[in-house]
Amino acid sequence: MKSRIITSSVLLTISWLLIGSACSTSSAIRTGTQQYEATNPLQVKLLTSYPLHYETLGLVEASAPKGYLRKAEHASQAALTALKKQAALMGAEAIVIKDYSSSSTPDFSVGGGSDFGVLFSSDKKHVTGEAIRFTQLETASLR
Repeated sequence: MKSRIITSSVLLTISWLLIGSACSTSSAIRTGTQQYEATNPLQVKLLTSYPLHYETLGLVEASAPKGYLRKAEHASQAALTALKKQAALMGAEAIVIKDYSSSSTPDFSVGGGSDFGVLFSSDKKHVTGEAIRFTQLETASLR
């Protein structure tokens, strides 16, 4: 009976982890005063340094779990995609990446004691940046 409960708990936990592992989270804080129409997230550029002429729209952040069946690159891509979507909603044309990091956190534990215990942990990719728009001078020089 005890092994049946543990087996059921393990299967339920694995199902929950596989379903929940695909979610990314993101948020944005508008710091600029100018309002712009949303841009296409696919056209938002990722930069590692500031251009000469730009306007700051706000700060954006996103994170995505690696999950248990995905590669770390998938989490990175999901986090960057979520970051671009947030910036695009503000009307950004680019994001200057401020921080890119990974973390590992325990998710769930089944059983315990000396009988049976399994600890599940997941890796997350975090990325933060500054959403910007190019000024006319910068836009012309990028073409």
